[in-house]
Amino acid sequence: MGLGPHRALSRPSNQNVENNPMQSSNHAFRHPVKPGITGWAQVNGYRGETRTVKLMQKRVECDLWYINNWSVGLDVFILLKTATLALGLGRGEAY
Repeated sequence: MGLGPHRALSRPSNQNVENNPMQSSNHAFRHPVKPGITGWAQVNGYRGETRTVKLMQKRVECDLWYINNWSVGLDVFILLKTATLALGLGRGEAY
C-alpha cells in the first residue's frame, strides 16, 4: 500500500515554503516508505488537491499513523476500503 500517491515537494498553492508542513521534521519519517496507489489518508478522505496547510497536515498525520501501525491486515483493510469507495459504496468524497 505505502503512503498513497504524493509529490516529493507538494505544498498548498496559497502557502510559501516556510509554512509548508511537508518541510517539517515529522515529514522525514515518511521518506523510507515508498508511495503506493492508495493509502490510509486517501481512504479517510484526505485525497486530491491540498488547498490548505491544515489538509496537508492531516495527510502527514495519517501517513505517520500508518507507518507506526503498519501490518498486513491494515494493508488488506485499506485495499478493501479503497475498492468499496471506488465502487461508490462508501462516502462520496473520492474523485
